[in-house]
Amino acid sequence: MCIFIANSCKSKKVVQEIKLNPIPQKQEVKAKNYETEIKQINANANQTNWYCAKAAVKYDDGKQAIGLDLEIQIEKNKETWVNVKAMGFINVARIVFQTDSVRILDYINRTYTSASYKYLDHFTSLPLGYSQIENLLLGNVLYPLDIHSTIVQKSNNTISTFNQFFGFKQRVNLNNLFKVIQTNIQDSAQKQSLQISYSQFIAENKNQFPEKIAILLKSDKQLSIDMLMNNLSFNKKRDWQLSVPKNYKVNVF
Repeated sequence: MCIFIANSCKSKKVVQEIKLNPIPQKQEVKAKNYETEIKQINANANQTNWYCAKAAVKYDDGKQAIGLDLEIQIEKNKETWVNVKAMGFINVARIVFQTDSVRILDYINRTYTSASYKYLDHFTSLPLGYSQIENLLLGNVLYPLDIHSTIVQKSNNTISTFNQFFGFKQRVNLNNLFKVIQTNIQDSAQKQSLQISYSQFIAENKNQFPEKIAILLKSDKQLSIDMLMNNLSFNKKRDWQLSVPKNYKVNVF
């Protein structure tokens, strides 16, 4: 979500990071049904009805490097609110991700944008929807693993999955507790790639929510977003409002 923002102007139990395995070569792939492993991965995804956090963010697109402060609230499978500030007190933007739309109140440029997820094509070639936003923040597999087409590679400490969808290739590395530690997505034309890395997990019941999220988007340019999550809570914090001032320009896509 910091891509949009930049255009307008991140008792704990820490889980040790695990060294990743190389991507399997074609000759190592065997004809096998990995239904059991995929069901285990899905069953161990992080689950919570409410997720609230603050995040210190470092954004760098090669032209500008800025620091931002986020306040995030997720209501599972419904909506995600992101309040953005600079220097801790300057309102930059408020973003609402809902299941069918994105709404952005840009305080810097005095604009309000309401759009379908097709609007995100301006920022990435990936087919993004609400589930991907939620999965990214919660530390889950970004795109579903199809039982019939996903390949699974296992070692002593890690599990890796490989699947393809809509012209994209997704590689996911998980620890031995089936928690995502890295996701790599590449389009078939190799024009764009996305890497999301998770570390310093915070244990909450059977969940392990990432405290550090590092996002690296490569195309003709390179964009990096590093998020340090803190003040995690799993209860509703507040009722958010999105009031559009009368003098703001309204964009509908």
